[in-house]
Amino acid sequence: MSAGTASINIGEVVPRAWRALMSNAVVMIVGFLIIAILLAVTGVILSMFKLGPVAQLVLGGPLLLGYYGAALRAARSESPQFGHVFGGFQRFVPALIANLVISAFNIVALVVGFISPTLASLCALPGLVLAFIFCTTYFFMDDQKLEPLPALQASMKRVMDNLVQWIVLFLAIIGFNIVGVLACGVGVLISAPLSIIMLAVAYDDTRG
Repeated sequence: MSAGTASINIGEVVPRAWRALMSNAVVMIVGFLIIAILLAVTGVILSMFKLGPVAQLVLGGPLLLGYYGAALRAARSESPQFGHVFGGFQRFVPALIANLVISAFNIVALVVGFISPTLASLCALPGLVLAFIFCTTYFFMDDQKLEPLPALQASMKRVMDNLVQWIVLFLAIIGFNIVGVLACGVGVLISAPLSIIMLAVAYDDTRG
């Protein structure tokens, strides 16, 4: 079987991801909380200069690279540490580039928003599509040490090779996070880390 053509069994992905999360709850949940607080605080500070979204664009890449790497280790029962969660800063520039590409439509929406909020909202769906297609980019960067462009290309190929199954997984992830938000927002502390570990499990399962 060629790489990227193995199947995703959603019925197995969820319980495996849940066990991985529960086995590494402190690092994955507290790590996610620290990242959320860091982005929120820097966002508030920069918003004083009308640069609030810049925090997510600049810091988001390195933080996501590190967190995705920790999630992959959790999925593989390798006991991630807090050092892994913030390890993405060791590849700050590559992670920044990847995040800028993945967030392309968000950047466009930010610029267009100064002209027309209605036009900016039209970028939401394309932005979601990019997030979906490139959802394994940081795993490739962490696991195979790929540079941004090859990692983005590898992620696109991985998803397109099993498009329907990845769509089902992505819809499940969206559903979990909607429930997390409805649970007074606190549930996101569980649903978000769980979602990323689900992606990590699916990444491993589709390596072929």
